[in-house]
Amino acid sequence: MTLEELVLEIVNKNVIENQKTILKLIAKKGFDIDQSTLSRVLKKLDIQKKLGRYTSTMEKTPSFKVKHFILEVPPNLIIVKTTSGFANALTVNIDQKNIEGIEGTIAGDDTIFVAVSQKRPLSEIKKELETLVR
Repeated sequence: MTLEELVLEIVNKNVIENQKTILKLIAKKGFDIDQSTLSRVLKKLDIQKKLGRYTSTMEKTPSFKVKHFILEVPPNLIIVKTTSGFANALTVNIDQKNIEGIEGTIAGDDTIFVAVSQKRPLSEIKKELETLVR
């Protein structure tokens, strides 16, 4: 665990009223830092004292993984299924790569149709798309 991760964890899990308390909790985890270093870390993490206690002002957003599924539809179509809302952004990324054999793309909310010429096998283009969407 990095120092930044530890400080963020300490602030999020405890009611902290002063930096001395943070320094003690950090020391218990094996980090030896001074108050000026702690102040820089707090500033970097955008942790501020509000209403008498330290809190993170970083926006808390839920984390989730974008999922993709790629299907070959012979003779010249590949369908990419993705998490809702991500198809347009992913399509822009595909278009910007100028992958040889892709003639065009159409995006919906969670689905992309990739029109493929017969210059290259669908399986080759599918492999490139799989690498791109990871």
